[in-house]
Amino acid sequence: MIRIRKLNNVFPFLLQLLFLSYSIVVLSKEIYIRNNTEFHDLMNIINENQNDNELKLYFIDEYYDFSTMSSYNLNINVGTNISIIGSHIDGTVFDYNNYSRGTFRFLYIGLKDETIKFNNIHWKNYDPSNQSNVFLIFIMSEDSHFHMEFNNCIFYNNSYIISVNAASYLPLGPNSNIIFNHCDFYQNSLILRLKHMNSISSGENTLIGEVNNCKFINNYGLFILSYNKFIINNCYFTQIHEYNYKNKELYSFISIKSIKNLIEIKNSVFEDINIKNSLPLLKGESVSMSIENTVFSNCKSDYGYLFDFVSCYISENVKLKNITFTNSSTAIIGKNINIVIEDSNFYNITALNSIPAITDSKYSIIRIKNTNFHNLNISNTIFNEESSYQLSNLKFKNINSNSNAVLFFQYHNISFDNIEIENVSCTGDSGDSSFILFDSGEEHKNLVIEHLNAKTVITNGSFIKIKGDDNSLLIKNSHFNEIHSFGPIIENKSKKINIILSTISISSCGNKNKLTCGNIHIANDLDVKIENSEFISNYNDGDGGVLCINNSPNIKLNLTSNIFKRNKAINGGSIYISDSTDKFYDYNNILIIENNKFIENHALNFGGAICYELLNAYSASITNNIISNNTADISGGAIYSFDNNINEHIKIDDNYYSNNTVNDYTSKPYYIGIDETTIISSKNNNIYYNIITGDFLWIAFKLYDIFNNVIDDITKYYSSLSLKLLLEPSNYDNPNKIYDVKEEEYTKSSFHLLGNICSFINGKCEFNNFRIFANPDEYKLKIKIENYYEDLKFNFDDIIIHVNNCEQNQINMYDKNQVLYCEEPICSSDCDIKTASCIPGPLKNINSPQNNICICLPGFDKPGCKTKIFADLNISIITSIYYLHIYYGFKLGIKTNTSNKFNFSMSYYESDETENDINKLCSSKDVQNIDSNDQKQINNDKKNNDKKCDGTATMKNEIRRNKKFKSIRLILYKVTSFHLLFILFILLYPFLKKITNNEKNQLISIAQDKNKLWIYQCDLEKMDLLFSIIFSILYVILLIFGNSVSKYECIFFNIKYINYSLCVLLAIGPTTDLFKYLVFENHKQISLIINSILNSICYTTIFILYSWDKFYYVIKKEGNNPLNYFMFKRHEECSVHHSFTCGCKINLSEYNLKMNVENYIDVYIMCSSFKYISFVNKMGIKN
Repeated sequence: MIRIRKLNNVFPFLLQLLFLSYSIVVLSKEIYIRNNTEFHDLMNIINENQNDNELKLYFIDEYYDFSTMSSYNLNINVGTNISIIGSHIDGTVFDYNNYSRGTFRFLYIGLKDETIKFNNIHWKNYDPSNQSNVFLIFIMSEDSHFHMEFNNCIFYNNSYIISVNAASYLPLGPNSNIIFNHCDFYQNSLILRLKHMNSISSGENTLIGEVNNCKFINNYGLFILSYNKFIINNCYFTQIHEYNYKNKELYSFISIKSIKNLIEIKNSVFEDINIKNSLPLLKGESVSMSIENTVFSNCKSDYGYLFDFVSCYISENVKLKNITFTNSSTAIIGKNINIVIEDSNFYNITALNSIPAITDSKYSIIRIKNTNFHNLNISNTIFNEESSYQLSNLKFKNINSNSNAVLFFQYHNISFDNIEIENVSCTGDSGDSSFILFDSGEEHKNLVIEHLNAKTVITNGSFIKIKGDDNSLLIKNSHFNEIHSFGPIIENKSKKINIILSTISISSCGNKNKLTCGNIHIANDLDVKIENSEFISNYNDGDGGVLCINNSPNIKLNLTSNIFKRNKAINGGSIYISDSTDKFYDYNNILIIENNKFIENHALNFGGAICYELLNAYSASITNNIISNNTADISGGAIYSFDNNINEHIKIDDNYYSNNTVNDYTSKPYYIGIDETTIISSKNNNIYYNIITGDFLWIAFKLYDIFNNVIDDITKYYSSLSLKLLLEPSNYDNPNKIYDVKEEEYTKSSFHLLGNICSFINGKCEFNNFRIFANPDEYKLKIKIENYYEDLKFNFDDIIIHVNNCEQNQINMYDKNQVLYCEEPICSSDCDIKTASCIPGPLKNINSPQNNICICLPGFDKPGCKTKIFADLNISIITSIYYLHIYYGFKLGIKTNTSNKFNFSMSYYESDETENDINKLCSSKDVQNIDSNDQKQINNDKKNNDKKCDGTATMKNEIRRNKKFKSIRLILYKVTSFHLLFILFILLYPFLKKITNNEKNQLISIAQDKNKLWIYQCDLEKMDLLFSIIFSILYVILLIFGNSVSKYECIFFNIKYINYSLCVLLAIGPTTDLFKYLVFENHKQISLIINSILNSICYTTIFILYSWDKFYYVIKKEGNNPLNYFMFKRHEECSVHHSFTCGCKINLSEYNLKMNVENYIDVYIMCSSFKYISFVNKMGIKN
């Protein structure tokens, strides 16, 4: 029943009339419609009642059966705002009973922005399949200025619900064209088709659809959009299924029919969605989408993706902010899209297909920040590799990947900032499963990583793997901890590489692939800088515990201010470097390793800290590094070089080395040198040996490295390297071939070698039993290296061996091959080889006792060669003679006194006895000096004799006046007593020594000198040093007194010669025994030879000094002239010539001088006799 509201009473009538005009303008018209035959005329009711500002239709019954409508379509021309309201408390049901009668067709004409609202209506069971899929609600507009709202509606089991077609180029209004608020959708198909009829180029004309606070449960094919902006806010979606639109196209959530669509999803939840056919939730071309504060949980599709964007314009954007993906398919696929993912979480994702787990967008620009990726189990990468990425503030945790990389990037620049990686396992193909794989392609691309923190990672390949033709890698302020990979932590084998690693740390990481090298592996043309970084406790089952560079023809490496500690590898505990191994490249190679610390690194083979093999030229600086406590099990505790070429430009000694084992630095064997201690003679770098056939030739070789150090091979690593010595005749005419005589060919050769093979033990190969049997000739020793297949040099030229005949006392013998050998003669058993020698007999080439002769050895004599011949090495002792001469001169010589030259001042006289003795001496002297030949001279000089006696009388008077006398014999007593004590000490010391000696015959032993004479070797010889010191001291004392006495008068001239002799004795006499004792203590022969030479020179000189004047004066026939032997001055000093011998001031005549000399000689004679008294003091002759 249709009725128009009327006034119920008269009273309010006037009020209604008062506002009649206002009601016409602003109030709505309300019509109540019940479920009877009247509502079948709904189309006319609406069309005829649009005179007011708003038409409100209230459906007050609970249920309306639209299948009973007489008309299929309710064609409504919209001229005002229309509201269709279900008034029942539980909502009003429009049930179509699976039929398509009573569809609403709204036609908008004009620009009034009319709004159609459906409130609290439950739409059920609409099925247009019998009428060519006509939509339940169809909106047609010539422009975009229309609006339709669905509020608190429920759509259940409907198909083709709403279709909006609009065609306009006018600007879009500010409000949405179609809005769903608080609506629920259950088991519907194609909920909304929103279509703009014209192709437009700007989003300003796009239709806007909006869904707010709605539920979508178990629906099929929800939305179809064309040139639209579609907003979903605070909605819930579950069990979305595919739908076949017009049996031509399958879609599920949203189908995009055009370009230039914009989709916004906010504050919504998508869960438990499983699309069976190969359909995504959304698929469209050139779509911009924004998803914010939305959850995708258990959203799966057989298509593999949730959103498929086929974009033709890079300006299209997809933004995901604060979204959560859990247990869902890959979020995005597409190309040429700008994708931004912020503040999001991707949890519990299992992607076992061959597509990326999160995005699969090609040729796009993707920025992801503040996002977590946790609990991922994937079989491919997380992102598509063919896009550009900027990743910041990301966390990857609990990820298990069976792909070749978790993050794969190709042909684009990539940047990482503040990335955390924890508990990641990459278990793809062996050696080819990485966390980051970067392929720069043919063009130069950059990979920048900053503030990356990775720990507890296991990879079946390199953690970061880089390849391509040309790329740059920058890693700063990053940490790698407990990464265990079947490959390096960082690997770059691109053709051209630029790498900077600054302020990074790699600790407790390991490369388990022994076929790869290094935890940082770089190859080919590279420019690498590593600075201010730490590498601690890393290991590698190959070479290079931290850094490995190989197959690199062009190296520019700069390692500065880094710490390498407790790293371990096969070779190069920290660093292994090898340039191109196949050919030489002339590049400007640079190698800088400065201010680093290498501590406690270990190599199982070579190079505890650094190991390198460099063939090319380098500008190198390996300086100021601290290299300590590094070890290598074989060699090179600090640095080891595999290089056989000396790189003079690489200096490694300007570092601090400490406690490295086996040694500080070394190389593999570079050359073989001969042990210099085995060289007998050399000339022009040739080495010569002279041997007798059959002799042992001791020769040794040493193995050297490129640093000229002997290989320190404590592990016997090179013990298999052996040398074989061969002979080659000097006249051999093929210098390019070794004269190698096989064992079976010895019968044809002229020599035979024994013990000619040895191995190197700790760098030395000694031929201790090398024996040569050869016919006399000149041979070259050739060396053949065995069991070593690399180049080794020899630092010497030829080794020439002169093989000589047997010695004279040997017998020449020949073997069956006519090779000469020598035998020692054999004599009878009576020929004791200790004292005799057996020499060959007259018959040649026969060695028998009957033919050979036994002769005594030098130093032995017959019978039986038992008698020893001792050498006489005694020397004369003249010390006592020197002592007497000097002592007498010191006691009896006189000093010159200018006051009275001939006044005697004597002491130690006994007055009476001495006076008588002098008188007797004077009288007897006169008689003894007169013979027949001198009678004439005496008579002529009678006057002078009187003067002599007068002088004697003067001396007598002087003797009488002196009251203190001692016997002159005391002088002889002192000398005699000293010698007696000295002789007694010499005789008693051996007996005392023998008594204190416990072993028999230990006191005295004998030995042979160079001349085979026997000499005594006595324990008493140690006293020689003491005696020599005593004699030297005595000689010094005598020399001092002798110099004093030589200034006196009335002394013998031989005192001067004694002084000269004392100088000789001090220079080459007993004083040299100290030198001989210290230098030649164990060389008795040399000591005796030197002693004999020095003694001969010494005592020959002394003999000449003592005897020359005697021979000289005898020859001159002045041998009896006392003036030639006694010093008595006859001159005074000349003030003009300052001389005593110029003859200017002669005081005495020659006769008076002679008388005075003879007079004083009488005093010497008297004082030297035991029966005369000695004078205590000297006589003084006063002027």
